Amino acid sequence: MKINKLSEIALGLALCTSNAYALSLSGSMGTIANYCGAYASVIPNGSSYDIYSNEIPNTKASCPGTGCPGIVKYSGSLTKPVYKGVVAPNSIINDVFNTDGTLSSKRMFSRPVVARDGLGYVAVAMVANGYPPADNQVTPSFLTSPDGIKWTYHGKFKGEPYGRNIYGSGMALIVSDTYPRYTFYTDGYGKKMVGLYSDGGNDWSFIRTTSNTIADLNPVGWGVPIFQSVAEVNGIYYMAASDNWPVKGWMFAHSDDGVNWINDKYVAVTSAEKNISLYLDNGRLMALATSSLKGNCYRKTMRSITS
Repeated sequence: MKINKLSEIALGLALCTSNAYALSLSGSMGTIANYCGAYASVIPNGSSYDIYSNEIPNTKASCPGTGCPGIVKYSGSLTKPVYKGVVAPNSIINDVFNTDGTLSSKRMFSRPVVARDGLGYVAVAMVANGYPPADNQVTPSFLTSPDGIKWTYHGKFKGEPYGRNIYGSGMALIVSDTYPRYTFYTDGYGKKMVGLYSDGGNDWSFIRTTSNTIADLNPVGWGVPIFQSVAEVNGIYYMAASDNWPVKGWMFAHSDDGVNWINDKYVAVTSAEKNISLYLDNGRLMALATSSLKGNCYRKTMRSITS
């Protein structure tokens, strides 16, 4: 990211007034077969794609429950990916407890976002005590993997956010070669949208205002953002989020520093269209959009995004 350590990522920069990087939706819609679950995270892998979710391709399995055994992986084409199995089972979560202090048997991952870094792969996934969660907490956690298959769980975010109440839904992770290495955006912590940053993935800090309060990064003109997703193209950051629950629309924004976000576009959708996940494919910004139908697997559709 472009913000240096000395500024402590303070929200004090002049807002960009240019809309030159505004997003627009284009391209045709197409169903993705063999795939189940919302909250997809897409990584191009040569001529194929890896897709991470938290739901198996079985419409009869309960979720939460056997239908959501952990973080799962699909690989292949985006029209018909192949289910590869569970890569991070819920059982590796070791810090989601019942009120009596015992480890919850209903602990589970949700809303995983996976990215590559110089050492392999990293992921942020929300963890909860069942869903809806028994303690009303949905908390971001950090994982690493050398190959995207074998994952190590490092626990809930430590540092400033540790122990704070949050019912989060964010899936927006930026990996950078410069400080800070990881930046994550989500709703919760008493704000519409916050940013958290970490140089190693263990201790996390909030992006703060110049008066040292936790910054609300929600762009002017946005509604209530949930399921945020983010991608960086040539030094410009692009974000997509769903508006409220039930979802009323998809919101888009851009930023040249990852802190000050400019509202770009609003696309009204039906409540069945749950969220949209951004990813890069050969330098082109793309999106995987979800459409949920009650009683069935989520149907996946593709839209390209041009900037």
